[in-house]
Amino acid sequence: MIDRFICALKSRYEYILVVCCAVAVYLTLRSLGAIEAFDYFVHERNHLSHKEMVPIALTTSVTMMILLLIRDRKLSTEILVRRRAERRAELLARNDLLTGLANRRYFVEDIAARIREQVDTNLIPVVMVLDLDSFKHINDIHGHAIGDLLLQRVADQLKIACGDGELVARLGADEFGVSAAFERSDHVYVSALAHRLRDAVTQRFTIEGLEIDVETSIGIATQVGALSVGDLVKNADQAMYRAKRDGRNRIAHFDEALGEHLRIRAGLEADLRRAIREKEFHPHFQPMVTLADNRIRGFEVLARWHHPRQGVLPPSEFIDIAEDIGLIGQLGSVVLGKACLAARDWDPSLTLSFNLSPVQFKDRNLVRSIAKTLQETGFPPERFEVEFTEGALIHEFQAATKVINALKAEKIKIALDDFGTGYSSLTTLRQLPFDKVKIDRSLVTNGRQDTENAKIVLGIVNLAQTLGLIATAEGIETQDDEVWLRSIGCEQGQGFLYAKAMSCEDVSWFLELRGETDVGASMPMTWPGREAG
Repeated sequence: MIDRFICALKSRYEYILVVCCAVAVYLTLRSLGAIEAFDYFVHERNHLSHKEMVPIALTTSVTMMILLLIRDRKLSTEILVRRRAERRAELLARNDLLTGLANRRYFVEDIAARIREQVDTNLIPVVMVLDLDSFKHINDIHGHAIGDLLLQRVADQLKIACGDGELVARLGADEFGVSAAFERSDHVYVSALAHRLRDAVTQRFTIEGLEIDVETSIGIATQVGALSVGDLVKNADQAMYRAKRDGRNRIAHFDEALGEHLRIRAGLEADLRRAIREKEFHPHFQPMVTLADNRIRGFEVLARWHHPRQGVLPPSEFIDIAEDIGLIGQLGSVVLGKACLAARDWDPSLTLSFNLSPVQFKDRNLVRSIAKTLQETGFPPERFEVEFTEGALIHEFQAATKVINALKAEKIKIALDDFGTGYSSLTTLRQLPFDKVKIDRSLVTNGRQDTENAKIVLGIVNLAQTLGLIATAEGIETQDDEVWLRSIGCEQGQGFLYAKAMSCEDVSWFLELRGETDVGASMPMTWPGREAG
């Protein structure tokens, strides 16, 4: 009771007012002799007269009224503050602060309501997930402040594009969602809405004087059977990723074929995790030759998965999955260790070339891990070469630059892979310490017959010579390709003309058959600090 009274008098002015009232009451009672009378009443059990009781009662009533008014004002203020806090909490719970759109929670609640109402309304729920293409690139170049302003503008466009009965929400980062419902007989509604949304977003926005081109990929999923809210959103999300894989700025629908693909992928993910633990991945080696004398210069390491049920799987079957689930680093470490151990006692003139995924640039321990593997296996870093794709440089340029410089400090050579596919520039080649450029196979295969490709290849070879880099042509399949590349000064090549990727045992046989080099005896696939593979 005392604590509540003190809280009510927390304000300094309220406290002074109450003190003054108390003093006034005391002086009034004293002047009337009420205090002595009250004391006499308590001890002698006598009654006060009406004349004496009236001032006491009146004064006490006034004092209590003042206290109640003060407390009432305090309570009113507390209630107002609490209501404001509740309104803000409700706003935060249902809306995105940056864009003012509904948030993921509200979005999910709306879809659930549409599914419940489907029985009564006969309207089919549909979910669309939109993701801005290359938004990370926009953030990296212009900064997050510009990115936030762009998201607000995109949100405004989506609100304009959506009509009554259609909810647009921001699901996170640069991902938006739209929920709606349509009549079964309305076959064009879903397609029309998706194209309206894409057209609203795909345009040039002017943000703080900057002109930024925006595109979006959209995935669509409709309620079929008894799908849960989570399944419906997940299906739309997967359809959106298919739209991105198909070329971006596209619209994709979730269907049974995609569902089957996802089920197969889920199985592969589980198998992949087990395979990394069991070290079922092995290196295969594709030879690289010096075109001038047709001698083996080294080998590119390519991963193969020896799957217990599906046999030997190529990288195209599992590399993307490993990147998506964050296991590409562990997979690469297993393959690299086995490759270095196998090639350690080959002829010292033979090199190993190893591809790095763009995802691995985010690993701060990448260079340290590579150096440790080389040291543990005893493979000389001077014979080791790391390949980066052009795409990796354009998307992770700063991270790639740090990794490349650190690798060069370890005496490891650097090659730019798939050169000529449209990303790199002369400035990039001059800024980074490359030792080699590898000409993309799409330009090499039958390049002699394709006039435009032939010009590009010749330009790359001349550029490499000018910059003091080695030019290596990938995808050489015919003698005509080899003769042509040799005639324009290309130094090295690789392709099916020489050999497909082969196992360690086949490399020994291959080199002995060619009579070029001596190959050391096959070594067990283990080294200090690592388990046998």
